[in-house]
Amino acid sequence: MDESGKSPGQDGLSKELFESHWDLLVGNVMDFIRSFEITTELSQPTKTAVTVPLYKKGQTQCLPNYRPISLLNTVYKVIAKVLANRTRPVIHKVISDEQYGFISERRLADAVATVADVIVAENRGKEDWLLLLVDFQKAYDSVLRGYLFRSMRRMGFPNLYVRWVEGLHEGAVTRICMNGRLGELVGMRKGG
Repeated sequence: MDESGKSPGQDGLSKELFESHWDLLVGNVMDFIRSFEITTELSQPTKTAVTVPLYKKGQTQCLPNYRPISLLNTVYKVIAKVLANRTRPVIHKVISDEQYGFISERRLADAVATVADVIVAENRGKEDWLLLLVDFQKAYDSVLRGYLFRSMRRMGFPNLYVRWVEGLHEGAVTRICMNGRLGELVGMRKGG
């Protein structure tokens, strides 16, 4: 953990370090990103996360009262952000209008307003309505990566872009940190 109280990934290089020394690091970071864009490969240390169990509430002895947080290396997060920014202009075309969470142009307040409109319409009409609200717990963490990549291709994402996303995920590993000690490397097949 650095002096700001934020925990970077295993390499110990914090976002604040990159920000405060950007003028010195920008060339190296850009070279790193360009290399990734060409090869679609990252070194194993770059794709190694540290997973820390974060206590939520309740009894500390109960595992469900903890949420795993993966701490990623800053340069990995920079590449992921670059890729996310590249999807921003088209994301509304591939994500249905009913999806409100995690889409920057959509607000959850709009979802609430839509539900209210449906309830009002049902109360006025003679037909019965069924309103179904679905929230998949840990949805991203349950998606097999191969399915994600195939879906992206079917949605029309360019093959090179999908290979970049694959490059971020394939071979990614984590080490569980318990009581300040890092465990063995564990492969990740789902989520991020």
